[in-house]
Amino acid sequence: LYHVMSRGHRKENIFFTDRDREVFIKKLHESLTKYSAILYCFCLMDNHYHLLIETPYPNLSAFMHYLNASYSNYINAKYKLTGSLFQGRYKSILVEDDSYLLTLSTYIHLNPLRAKLVDDLTLYPWSSYHDYINKEKIHPFVDNSHILKQINPQPYSSFTHDFYHTNTHIDRSLIYGE
Repeated sequence: LYHVMSRGHRKENIFFTDRDREVFIKKLHESLTKYSAILYCFCLMDNHYHLLIETPYPNLSAFMHYLNASYSNYINAKYKLTGSLFQGRYKSILVEDDSYLLTLSTYIHLNPLRAKLVDDLTLYPWSSYHDYINKEKIHPFVDNSHILKQINPQPYSSFTHDFYHTNTHIDRSLIYGE
């Protein structure tokens, strides 16, 4: 299990339009299928993204190369750009404690709220949050079952709301590898 982040070169945007985000999600799905990876959650911000991913095979590097290279090629072709879209290699933190999945999924989903992009997470379409709060999943390739079992019967929306509004300390070393 990994918490994976990839940021734009010089912290510049990697998503310029909603169509870019849609293409990224499509390429993410392709990558998951190609490398037999399991995605627990994701969040796309303007200049970076977060994934909580499991790779049953030792192929995270190949997965990330395929995802970032195919998306970079799309952006470079669409906007007639050259060079790197991403700032160096992606960052991945090994998640050794299975029980930490719930905290990490909440942290990832709360990104748009903490960045003040929205006042309500239901208004942010570029994450897997809706796959956790709605009966019908928007992204069928997101596996939410393992995380939702940990809070059953509490709804995920209540859990994230409570998490956000309490001063719960998150161990930054588990999120950022510091």
